[in-house]
Amino acid sequence: MVIGTIQVVKVRDVDYKTAKKEVLGYYRNYREAYPHEVAEGLELDYELVCGIVDELKASKRLEVIK
Repeated sequence: MVIGTIQVVKVRDVDYKTAKKEVLGYYRNYREAYPHEVAEGLELDYELVCGIVDELKASKRLEVIK
């Protein structure tokens, strides 16, 4: 019986400006994604990606699809 698994997540150390460009590029390519998917796909810190996504939504550069 498997109780749980551990996943090692690799996180790159990049500055905010670079991370923001990468997040925008990710959404241009994939259109829809949750922040955790973006963080994992780009190997960026989840909290950093959440902050960038919030900023992009506030500036209307990213739209929430309901």
